Amino acid sequence: MKNVVRYISKFEKDTDIFIEVLKFKNEPPLDVLQKIFNETGPMYDEYPITHETAEKIGHYVDEELKTSSYDYFLSCDEDVQTLETL
Repeated sequence: MKNVVRYISKFEKDTDIFIEVLKFKNEPPLDVLQKIFNETGPMYDEYPITHETAEKIGHYVDEELKTSSYDYFLSCDEDVQTLETL
């Protein structure tokens, strides 16, 4: 199994310009994420965060997820140092 760190990528809704990485205060366990996103695999892909999933995952981050204004994706990276530079 890969050692991954998960985070949320935030983009402008109209232009798809990357804005920032939102780190989890407390990263949800994989089984919780699988339930939220209705997935069974290791979740190495990008997963769009809808209004419904934002309600379930939002308490894991400090910032309110404003899905009407921004596009968010659950992302992951193998290299923790890469996340620290974002």
